[in-house]
Amino acid sequence: MVEQQDTMRHYRLAAMLLMAWIVGAAERPYITERGRQMNGHSAGSGPAIVSGRSSTGATFVHDPMGHAILRFPDGTKQRLFTNLSKKTTFFGTPAEALQVELTPESDCMKDGDGSPSVFATLAGREKLLGVDTVRILHVTPSARAVSWRVPAAGCALVQMGVQWLDPATGRMGSVTTEQMTKFEFREPEVKWFASNGYEEVTPSAAQQAQLFFNTQGRGPKQPIDDKIMELLKRDDANYKRRNPDGRTRNGL
Repeated sequence: MVEQQDTMRHYRLAAMLLMAWIVGAAERPYITERGRQMNGHSAGSGPAIVSGRSSTGATFVHDPMGHAILRFPDGTKQRLFTNLSKKTTFFGTPAEALQVELTPESDCMKDGDGSPSVFATLAGREKLLGVDTVRILHVTPSARAVSWRVPAAGCALVQMGVQWLDPATGRMGSVTTEQMTKFEFREPEVKWFASNGYEEVTPSAAQQAQLFFNTQGRGPKQPIDDKIMELLKRDDANYKRRNPDGRTRNGL
């Protein structure tokens, strides 16, 4: 029985990796830019949010607010704190990388392991900046969102609008939008995947450094909330499981 279960697991893993190769081969590299507004006002400074996918299947999202997320086909994920030159690296497997991918053949409504996207409904199709997109509605207990994704580009997120619940009144309040300003099917520059010169640190160390950066070195006025501390502990525990030796990665 145990041998049969192991065999089935191996078959499932092989099927997932084959699907990842087929899907990845069909997707074209791209780069996109979008600007963010909060309640109708421009948010952040510097360039727009830039995201893309390389022909290898690696993806990036660089946010002018000082953060970036890099994902690689081998399962590695990196968080970059670009204002601080710090990063955290989580090592995984190719199968785990596939699980976080949305599948183009499902109209971006399912994850790579076949699980449906939570709280999501297909609301229509539109062409934005000459690109075919699917419009997806997400309704959760705390927000109502609409996102536009490009199936031909691995379900790249190119536009979104979120209306957040106001916990004080129980009504929908502030609105965040991200408007696509540029989309191109082309290979992104390798600089978007680079993290040379960034110090590898634990998630809690990065968050603490971010807090001091945001308060210009003064630190928090009050002790950090217990719930936030618990989340940081969980993040650190996951980091130790995924990267027990504090290793790093510097690009493609």
